[in-house]
Amino acid sequence: AELARGFHQHAVVLRRCGDDLFRVFAVLDPTETTWERELAWMAAERTAGIRIAPGIHGYPAGAARDLAAACAELDLPLQVLVRLDDARVRHPHLPAEDPQPHEIADLIRSAPRTRILLSGLRIEEWEQTRRHLDDIALPHTFLDLWHVNGPLNIVDALGTEDGRWVFGRGYPVQTPEASMLQLTASSLAAAELDAIARGTAHRLIAR
Repeated sequence: AELARGFHQHAVVLRRCGDDLFRVFAVLDPTETTWERELAWMAAERTAGIRIAPGIHGYPAGAARDLAAACAELDLPLQVLVRLDDARVRHPHLPAEDPQPHEIADLIRSAPRTRILLSGLRIEEWEQTRRHLDDIALPHTFLDLWHVNGPLNIVDALGTEDGRWVFGRGYPVQTPEASMLQLTASSLAAAELDAIARGTAHRLIAR
């Protein structure tokens, strides 16, 4: 009964937000015994993608390998919430452990056909993750901006990985102004800015 109520609530959200502006991503926990049933239902309801939060929900990133592979079979992108906040201001009693770069790399390697969006990753963490994956191409791995910390011109470095980065704001935990300012102050070409602002995201969720 509880699962049925949850499905009904998701259906209401999908009907109200499934327009050209909003794209609904469903949150699943791959350690729950019902994840396959929930995933099939979400795919049938045309959800835009699946979201997981290993650190917040208390499981290792590797526990999502089967889910990641299933997303590829259903042509659904998988958003991996590396973090939902800044660890420097996290309450010490909050039992959240951010996935480490090698764990993220292992998940990506296990599902080479899955479109994966890494959300809340810092640039240096992506560089560490990338070093674990130097022997494979990553055409289906994407990252968002909301936790890219640094000076205003730090976004200029993103132009070296064309088609990799998407605009992300981390709302409601974060606000979009910092990322917007970084883009506005960058020296990226108009086409590169357009790709980050919308083009790459369209490619990520295209079905």
